[in-house]
Amino acid sequence: MVLGVNVYQCSPCGNSCCTPSYCPIPGPVGPTGPAGLPGPPGANGLPGPTGPTGPAGPTGATGATGATGATGPAGGATGVTGPTGATGATGATGATGLAGEIGPRGATGPDGATGATGATGATGATGATGPDGATGATGPAGPTGGATGATGPAGPTGATGATGDTGPAGATGATGATGATGPTGPVTVAAAVTNLPTPATATAEEVATTVNALLDSLRAAGIISP
Repeated sequence: MVLGVNVYQCSPCGNSCCTPSYCPIPGPVGPTGPAGLPGPPGANGLPGPTGPTGPAGPTGATGATGATGATGPAGGATGVTGPTGATGATGATGATGLAGEIGPRGATGPDGATGATGATGATGATGATGPDGATGATGPAGPTGGATGATGPAGPTGATGATGDTGPAGATGATGATGATGPTGPVTVAAAVTNLPTPATATAEEVATTVNALLDSLRAAGIISP
């Protein structure tokens, strides 16, 4: 009892107030504190440390003033002013700061040692058999009355060699010395002509020699003028 006014124990705040209907209401929750500063850059590619915790939010507003006490009985003293409402609860802790930026990538490590040489691969399959060689020449005939000789085995056909380049023409040989003039015999035109070699077998030099001899014979015989 305070000056004839009932005092109640309010719940859950636990403050004393004049009537149950005027229990002080907790102040509103303070605003969330600002975000923490970004953490420093991480070293060598590792995540940076967590930024510091943001500062605590501001203190909540003062609770409402308690209701004026009830008027005392006639002639009695004026009731005292109700107690001030309890201070509002402290605002919630600010959110944790953002994680620091990832640090730069570390330098590339040196090249690893060269691996061991791999095992030798399996031997490839045998190539296809080449075509059969040409049939060899027929063996010589056996002696008369004997059995026919067997045909010789076909020898492998050798690869045809490339045709060699034609060699340079040889230098013209020196003209041979003129032979001594033979004794002049009786020569007739028919005999001189029959001494000519056949064109199929005579060389140009032989033909020229024969023609000159023929002319000499005709001159000696007086058939043509010298």
